[in-house]
Amino acid sequence: MADIQLTCNSCGNVVTVSEFADPSSITCKQCGESLQKPIAPPSAEAMGSRPKLKSQKETKKRISPEHSEEDEQGGQWLILQDSRKNLPQETGSHLKHAIGSWVVFVVLGAASGAAKYLGVLDSYGLIEYGPYLILAFNLAIMLKAFKDNMFQGVLCLLVPGYSFYYLLMLCDDFYMRAVITGLTVGIAEDSVVFYSEHAANIFGTVTDWIQTGGGGGPQWHM
Repeated sequence: MADIQLTCNSCGNVVTVSEFADPSSITCKQCGESLQKPIAPPSAEAMGSRPKLKSQKETKKRISPEHSEEDEQGGQWLILQDSRKNLPQETGSHLKHAIGSWVVFVVLGAASGAAKYLGVLDSYGLIEYGPYLILAFNLAIMLKAFKDNMFQGVLCLLVPGYSFYYLLMLCDDFYMRAVITGLTVGIAEDSVVFYSEHAANIFGTVTDWIQTGGGGGPQWHM
């Protein structure tokens, strides 16, 4: 329990009383004037622990005082630009590339097919280079697959014929698909015959080598 000191407004006498004394019974001992206890300010416990609310603007300044409103607007603009970059291509642009690739395919396919069936490739001795051109196409597709997805590249490397499946079904390069498939029209038949014959010879040679117990080594018939 603590005592408080009250000063009389009339005579200036100082009176010491208990802090729990009744305010109506406190009088000055010299002049008899009534004294009034000062009203103590509310304590933190009486007010509770409710935090003081701050405005949104003050909170932003407290968190990042070095940032101005112009910086915030600039950041919002950069976020908007990044989100626009992630948007898919416009339908008109996609349709334009699709139509263009079909035009390239039709032109090259018709030209290479006509050159094959009119004997132009045979007359210039170009038909024998078809299998090597197919091999170059396969290499180009495989490199594209490795660039897009490592797993797809490994499949193109290990699985025969998977490169052209990837080109036709999974690859998103319209013009690469159009050029390769268009040129393949004129050389596909002879290339398939070439690789089929060599595969049959290799299979027969390996089979003979296994049946003979590996004696004399495999004899390749090319």
